[in-house]
Amino acid sequence: MVERISNTTQMIIKKLGYHNSKNLYYFANINMCKDLSFHDKKVLNEIKPCAFFVVDGKPKVLFFDYISENDSKQKLYKKIWNAQIPIIIFNDYDSIKVFNGNSMELSELDNIRLQFVLEEEHKKCSEASPFSYWNITNEQFLREYQMAFSKDTLNQVMIKNIKCITEKLKKQYKVKFATKLILRLIFIRFLIDRGIDIGYEGFNGDIKESQEALLKLANNKKGLYSFFSYLKNKFNGNLFELGNEVYDEALNDEVFELLKCFLSGKQEMESGQLSFLPLYDFNIIPIELISNIYEVLLGEKAQDDDKAFYTPEYLADYIVKESLGTFLTKDSQCKVLDPSCGSGIFLVESLQLIISKNVDDNGYIKDNDKLCQLIESNIYGVDSNPEAIDVTIFSLYLTLFDYKDPKSLDDFRLPNLKNKNLWVSDFFDDEKLIALKKIKFQFILGNPPWGSIKEGLHLQYCDKNKIPQYRQEISRSFIAKVKEYSNEDTICCLIVPSKLFYNQKKPAIEFRKLLLLKCEILQIVELSSVRSLIFKKADAPAAILMFKNSTENCLSHKMLHLSLKPNMFFKIYHVIAIEKTDIKNIQQDILYRYDWVWKTCVYGNSWDIDVITMLKRKFPKIEDVINKNKLKTGAGITDTNGKYDAKDYIGKNMIESTAIDTLYFNSSNSSIFNKRKIYRLGKKEIFSPPYCLLRKGPNCKNYRLRAAYTEEDVIFKEAISAIKGDKSQKDLLLNITGMFNSSLYAYLNLMLGSSMGIEREQVFMKEVYEYPFAYDEGISSKVEAIQKKNSNLKNGFYQDISQDISQLDQMILDKFGLKEDPFIDYAINVQIPLLNSKKMTFREVTAEELKDYSKVFVDYWKKLMAEQNKFIKISLYPKVVGKFAIFELEICDQEEKEITIIDTIDSNKEILSRFLINKINEQFYKLKDVLYFKNNSFFIIKSNEYKNWHPAMSHIDQSMVLETIISDDSEE
Repeated sequence: MVERISNTTQMIIKKLGYHNSKNLYYFANINMCKDLSFHDKKVLNEIKPCAFFVVDGKPKVLFFDYISENDSKQKLYKKIWNAQIPIIIFNDYDSIKVFNGNSMELSELDNIRLQFVLEEEHKKCSEASPFSYWNITNEQFLREYQMAFSKDTLNQVMIKNIKCITEKLKKQYKVKFATKLILRLIFIRFLIDRGIDIGYEGFNGDIKESQEALLKLANNKKGLYSFFSYLKNKFNGNLFELGNEVYDEALNDEVFELLKCFLSGKQEMESGQLSFLPLYDFNIIPIELISNIYEVLLGEKAQDDDKAFYTPEYLADYIVKESLGTFLTKDSQCKVLDPSCGSGIFLVESLQLIISKNVDDNGYIKDNDKLCQLIESNIYGVDSNPEAIDVTIFSLYLTLFDYKDPKSLDDFRLPNLKNKNLWVSDFFDDEKLIALKKIKFQFILGNPPWGSIKEGLHLQYCDKNKIPQYRQEISRSFIAKVKEYSNEDTICCLIVPSKLFYNQKKPAIEFRKLLLLKCEILQIVELSSVRSLIFKKADAPAAILMFKNSTENCLSHKMLHLSLKPNMFFKIYHVIAIEKTDIKNIQQDILYRYDWVWKTCVYGNSWDIDVITMLKRKFPKIEDVINKNKLKTGAGITDTNGKYDAKDYIGKNMIESTAIDTLYFNSSNSSIFNKRKIYRLGKKEIFSPPYCLLRKGPNCKNYRLRAAYTEEDVIFKEAISAIKGDKSQKDLLLNITGMFNSSLYAYLNLMLGSSMGIEREQVFMKEVYEYPFAYDEGISSKVEAIQKKNSNLKNGFYQDISQDISQLDQMILDKFGLKEDPFIDYAINVQIPLLNSKKMTFREVTAEELKDYSKVFVDYWKKLMAEQNKFIKISLYPKVVGKFAIFELEICDQEEKEITIIDTIDSNKEILSRFLINKINEQFYKLKDVLYFKNNSFFIIKSNEYKNWHPAMSHIDQSMVLETIISDDSEE
């Protein structure tokens, strides 16, 4: 029975296609939704939508009937914004209006509006409408509206507010405990917004009256600190431990006027900066949001000093679910340690999950001792920054209150956590943390500091325990150190810099070997491709490393490797969407024997590993060719001031790096060198032609190296490297130049280059010299011809060389036996363009491209069935409900047309049902290709984006089909 919903709103839900979805719930039936967290149910009970649509356990679309009164709208907009639910659909008489629930137009406090997205008339609403059931999971459609979802969210607005007040207190007024002061005010607002009767004059449980009482106290030092003291006596805990701070000279009248200004939102705290605190509802805002607040409370300098980066809530949520989630299906408690807890985001998420397994029927925990025991016995953290521990305590206390009924708080007292569960300490200080080592942890989770810490206990630990170190990278030390707090069943899950897995220096390789030998790596999630979406400020290439320490040899263990790629679901819904091509299972022994496979796993697959293994086995390295032919190599000069005498270079032509491009050399991009003393001379013997000159920076659009052959006598800077020979070696140098500029080497840059697609787009000559080489006179001649064409550019004449470059690419691929390799084509023409696109582009697959995809299946199944006097029939559906494509192969007794294109089946509900389209649509964030077998046929369903139907994918899909058949046969 649907209550509180108009006929027209029900009609809209039906027209937009949501009505048959198992993930659509009417508000009257909210308790039927078992996936929602207690907090989310509480929020929806506050907002009261007519209906809501759930994605991965979170409400992502809300439906509302028409609301006429402006005051009611304002209150509702405020609640929706605090809940941070992205898509809001209002029934507005004869149209629907869609809003972005994450953002508000905040020009003034008294007239707030959600960010408007679009309006559509009722009569035009359909399953093809914007934000219909099909289109909210359609990446192509979502791209059209990405600008509407790029405005500041509540998180970003709150960060600006808190950054402003905190920095002002610290810098202008020199308040050393500014962080704790602001945390207390937010904590009090949380109590007020939850309607808690604090039992202090003016704080009686009425939200509006209590907020006004807080405003009256805010600019009264004595009154505010008396209130703080009362809260310490009433609720206990560490947050309101005052010490002697009330006597601090920094706490003058201006400080308390500033606090009142912050709480009221009526005045600018600084030019153009209003506090929007009155708009925040801390009863609705997810507690996990505190992780973002930590980023600013810690301060930029401290963040840089501590090498700490905040962890987004949805990333912490993924890690906690992947680790604790499975364990807590059987157990109700587990001990968790965060060795660098920062804001406490991992501990908050862990505590929420533990408490949710122990709640009473009403979602709360009435027994105060039981609630306190859950945190005191299970949640532990360490951080060297005292402010981080303060924020963690604050976050955990909010979590405890979230599971207490506001009407039954009698005698509830917060546990003291400092120096019992949470320590201000260097994680490598064994004496200080001796009590922590006695605890048996089931999980160790965290985002340890990154970067070079050139002194301290972590280096002493590594020296003492013979842990390979490179550039004093502290995250390596944390990976090693957690072993002392683990047993063989402890699951460790840390966010670490991606470069730990790809750096080619000897100590970095040795550390990886040690990790593979002594740890069962359960999962690696590579986040480099989505780094700008996750760590917006740091833009830091990161990876999630999940492992268990072991005393046994772990090389036979098979690990799961996931490499996420950018998608609109991640950007708009904050859902980690995993595609089939992101998933690899690989034995640790392979990584141990072939260290280069670490990088190939990010963008490649087993076929790419096979291709590169073949190249390494059959062909010499460029380094071997250089040594065999006694070629000279080296980088150019460093012309900054220094002690080395550069008189031999004075008067020579010094070229810029821009003088070199793809098979192009222009010495006019130069100047006459006239500096006597410089920092680095380089090897003098390389500054004598002929030579192949290579720029350090590749072309970022296509990952090609940029090299040219020249016989001009020039000098150059360190951004250019040279391979120098004599005139008799011209063909060899031309051949090397061709290799450098080829699509094959662009492919190898993606698959092997330690920095390419990970951090900065740069190449290292040591790595390039490891690439395979093949000599061919035809390649040398082609390179010389292209460079001759390009030389006309100096004189203003342009000749199109794209066809020549393509011919050179094919000659080189043919020389290596890879002329039509689909995986190299996929990397060059799909992966690299997607990786370097500023905007997330989308191209639909065409019917002809689906036919090309089908060739692999035709070649295999036609031959196989002919042996049994059977035939095959392939049906291709290029566009199903605007977002899917379907490949279906049927085994027939009679010969029929081999390939048939079926343009549309959208109106045929029976066929849609047969292909399980609704079920697949609701699992969009798990973008694994769908393979189903039906009697004498099978079909493959996936998004109709071209990248999913490239010929390379047909080889992977064909393998998937055969593996499934073999697996099913073995089970029978």
